[in-house]
Amino acid sequence: MNNSELLQIADMLPPTAPVTSSVNFWFYFLLMLVAVAMLVFYYLRSSKQKLRRLHKKYQQGKINNRQCAFQLAGLLSQKKSRRWQAYANTLQAACYSRQSIDDDAMSSLLREAERWL
Repeated sequence: MNNSELLQIADMLPPTAPVTSSVNFWFYFLLMLVAVAMLVFYYLRSSKQKLRRLHKKYQQGKINNRQCAFQLAGLLSQKKSRRWQAYANTLQAACYSRQSIDDDAMSSLLREAERWL
């Protein structure tokens, strides 16, 4: 090969991007942002799905009021506020009191859990 043939081949190759290109930074930032958004969406959706399954099991009579309250407390254990504390105290009473709460109160707790999730 002579020099003229090598120059023709070199003209066909696209130039390489500089190492400090800002496109790489924005691409990775956007990729990380999408990944975080997907994880948050999955977490929220999975919590709501668990609540729906719990509500369905309770309505079908597969679990009683105490079991439902205990599972609901586990599902909502990461919420922190005064309102949450009052809700958690009601759940604790439903889980561990000698007399179980009535069906209307349990349904009310399940409806309120939808607001938390």
